Amino acid sequence: MKVDTQELRALMIYHNRSQKDLAKSIGLSRNTFTLKLQSGDFKISEVHKLMESVPMTMQDVEKVFFSE
Repeated sequence: MKVDTQELRALMIYHNRSQKDLAKSIGLSRNTFTLKLQSGDFKISEVHKLMESVPMTMQDVEKVFFSE
């Protein structure tokens, strides 16, 4: 699954969530999370956890996880 990482980063900044916080919330090291954020390659289970950790509207979810 490809993720619009720029949009995800914007939401992280808007909601004052650090990479370290999100990495911990989905059970990854900060380094692994950073690599996934760079590649945009997240598992579905990680996406669900991200959706909970960064408050997102359905419009946000569509932009980040279902963009083309």
